[in-house]
Amino acid sequence: MTDQPLRELIANAPFRRYVLIGLLAQILFWYFSMPGPQLRSDYLPSLNGALGCCAIALITLLVLPLATALVNRQSLSEIGLGFGDWSFGVKAILVVTPIFVVATVAGSGNEQMMNFYPLPGVAVGENWGSYLLWLGGYAAFYFAFEFFYRGFLLRAPEPMGLTYGFVLSLCCCVLVHVGKPFVETLAAIPASILFGWIAVRSRSIYYAFAIHLTVGIANDLSILWQRESLQFWN
Repeated sequence: MTDQPLRELIANAPFRRYVLIGLLAQILFWYFSMPGPQLRSDYLPSLNGALGCCAIALITLLVLPLATALVNRQSLSEIGLGFGDWSFGVKAILVVTPIFVVATVAGSGNEQMMNFYPLPGVAVGENWGSYLLWLGGYAAFYFAFEFFYRGFLLRAPEPMGLTYGFVLSLCCCVLVHVGKPFVETLAAIPASILFGWIAVRSRSIYYAFAIHLTVGIANDLSILWQRESLQFWN
């Protein structure tokens, strides 16, 4: 086997744009959204700070990659923004979500998890207004995340093909968890494989997004409850 395919890829202008934006987006996201800011010694959890991280995620993981995909003439459905096989997607949500939620709640008592989440700190559990505001930002964060890793990286890199896109998506998604709680970084390996498979099989990011967001909400609520900070339900 020669290196001709690699030379052809490097010579492909859309592919070069894809690689450049993909690398730039991942680096900016890690350093300025999550988990880079949370690893600084002077980091103080706050709702405004957490929403700022969500805004950066939207720019780095959604706006820049989406613009690149459109410049490369990828249709929205080709990068996972169609509903695809909705019958399979709904079944995946119904089967996978309960399993992931139970596992997440069981692991939320881990000390590292409780120190890292919720991103805005326990104050987000003080009232409905703060929590719903955070929930909206969190949903936007997860949508951008799923688009980048299960849409852009998985499907946009023509002419690499789906197999290479799947491997690239898996590796990048796991690596971006480095710095988060160790148990979450390990769990990102099987979770990323499963989410990637759901996205490929359903031809859409929406179903993995629904599962991922539900798991994130369950994790936050479980930690708030364990820390006796779920005040808006009292």
